[in-house]
Amino acid sequence: MATLVHWLRQVIGLSLGIAWGLLGIRGYTGFILYVLLSISTVPAICSNRLSLEGKRLGEVMSFEMAKEGFLPAFALFMVTWIMTYTAVHA
Repeated sequence: MATLVHWLRQVIGLSLGIAWGLLGIRGYTGFILYVLLSISTVPAICSNRLSLEGKRLGEVMSFEMAKEGFLPAFALFMVTWIMTYTAVHA
């Protein structure tokens, strides 16, 4: 389950970085939106798409799973956001 959450976060970080760069979002707004979307979408995807129930759903909702892969995904988000923003708006 941890591997799935890690890669989901990577995909979310990459796609949000591209979206934020194309939309021209700047500053703390981008950070806050990323954190909120990253933390809320992974449990939602895991519970809806994978039909997790009971103990497995509890694992996804735990604090350990919430921070699983967060920093590497955040770094990917930042690099993608900066590169896309610079390429489009510079």
